[in-house]
Amino acid sequence: MKRLLLAILTLALLAGIFVMPPGLHAQAQQEISVTIDGVAVDFEGQPPIIVDGRTLVPVRGVFEHLGFEVEWEQDTQTAILISDDFVIVIIIGSQFFGITDLAPEGEGSRAGQLDVPAQIIADRTLLPIRAVVESVGYYVDWDHTTRTVIVSSTPIERAPLEIGAANMAFAAASMSSYVLQADGNLWAWGSNTTGQVGDGTSATRHRPVFIMDNIATFSAWNRHVMAVTNDGELWAWGSNMAGRIGDGTSINRHSPVFVMDDVVAVSAGRAHSMAITTDGSLWGWGWNADGQLGDRTTINRNRPVKIMDNVTAVSAGGLHTMAITADGELWVWGSNLFGQLGHGIDTDRRSPVQIMSNVVEISAGNHHSAAITADGNLWVWGSNDRGMLGDGTTVNQNSPVHLMDNVAAVSAGSGYTMAIKTDGTLWAWGRNSIGRLGVGTGDDHDKPIQILDDVIAVSAGYGSHTFAVRADGSMWAWGSNVAGQLGDGTTAMRRYPVRALFEMFP
Repeated sequence: MKRLLLAILTLALLAGIFVMPPGLHAQAQQEISVTIDGVAVDFEGQPPIIVDGRTLVPVRGVFEHLGFEVEWEQDTQTAILISDDFVIVIIIGSQFFGITDLAPEGEGSRAGQLDVPAQIIADRTLLPIRAVVESVGYYVDWDHTTRTVIVSSTPIERAPLEIGAANMAFAAASMSSYVLQADGNLWAWGSNTTGQVGDGTSATRHRPVFIMDNIATFSAWNRHVMAVTNDGELWAWGSNMAGRIGDGTSINRHSPVFVMDDVVAVSAGRAHSMAITTDGSLWGWGWNADGQLGDRTTINRNRPVKIMDNVTAVSAGGLHTMAITADGELWVWGSNLFGQLGHGIDTDRRSPVQIMSNVVEISAGNHHSAAITADGNLWVWGSNDRGMLGDGTTVNQNSPVHLMDNVAAVSAGSGYTMAIKTDGTLWAWGRNSIGRLGVGTGDDHDKPIQILDDVIAVSAGYGSHTFAVRADGSMWAWGSNVAGQLGDGTTAMRRYPVRALFEMFP
């Protein structure tokens, strides 16, 4: 049985089922432990390590503890794990493993996918154990406070996730959601079809799962995510269509992969990505059919390319990009089909063009744009078919239009806009399908309407849901909830703001 399964998996490898990914990026080794049903595993001085943001655990120490016999086939670089109920085959360098359920009522032979490939380091076979351990009926969790991988034969009761407002960041993306705590821990939940949650699977998550620590900032909008560590490393995961991850491939990544160093800010657009480095250089990669990268071409890029200097802020939209330079000038480029560049004509731009001065904040929506000037005035332009410009019409505008004053923050989503005024009131306008405005109905609004008060931050999603944080630290959500992305413990659509009960869904 063992050799038959190994032969089948080897043929599958030769047929191209097993994908050999590019080189991995190892992080500095940190002290990590593993417990199985409460008992610590002794790795004899060679504990697990972190590679590409995932924990790699020595195979022999864990699986012998679980009652498996561990054998090694040198010729094929294959680890074979055998118990009374299962045979597991792991090929070094492959991101897949094979498992045969020996029970009469079992599932037979099947393949599973690892977060990152199994590999040999210092004469030890290591792999990310979650997928393999869960495939044989165990539960796996990660305690980020003690840096412990928890393996249990029974469901694991998790400690509450406490989220405070101070220094917290969050994002409503396309049917998925993200929260960065003040301590640098990044959590995600919701739709996971292209790995955008980042937990190494494609399973929908109805409660937050821990993704990475030591994070300074991040960006998520459509189906990919970028996160910057406190030491300036940029990591990305999710959909990699058109190379938007920036790792030199077009392979979707279900867990974080390293992209570049010395990064201070990032912005994820619909299918392209932008990053600012410590020297003020702006870099772009991903989809470029409309010139949204700004490199004077329409060639997709799967690695970062330099665009311009002296940049302090950037916002990547659907098919266009906006950037602020150190002197407050606003530059735009990319698609201008709906006037979203704001330079007075409807011509696309493949390189940056200046349109405004004295700008302090920007937000690029799917096909519209918003900017706040230093005096607190909000300006909008671009597509307006659903009233997302808020000027009382549905007429597109190819030049900035003044909308309101005393504005502290703005977030342009997919067909709608959210703004916070200096008095803490939250206002919404534009497309309202699936309740994304939070006004209690499904009707569009072509003028701003007040939603909440005492608000300090807001995120309008690429999909159909919205987040806001109030001054007391409470998070509120509304709109689509088909993947549980609102965090209220249901999958019910919400047309009014509801409390995101993270303390119930760690």
